[in-house]
Amino acid sequence: MGCEVPHRMQFMPVMYKLSDVPLIVIA
Repeated sequence: MGCEVPHRMQFMPVMYKLSDVPLIVIA
């Protein structure tokens, strides 16, 4: 739930709280 590239930036803060591990890998 949050695999969208255009919406990834908007969900950046949300994903950080959920899991900052996968976020770093994608970034």
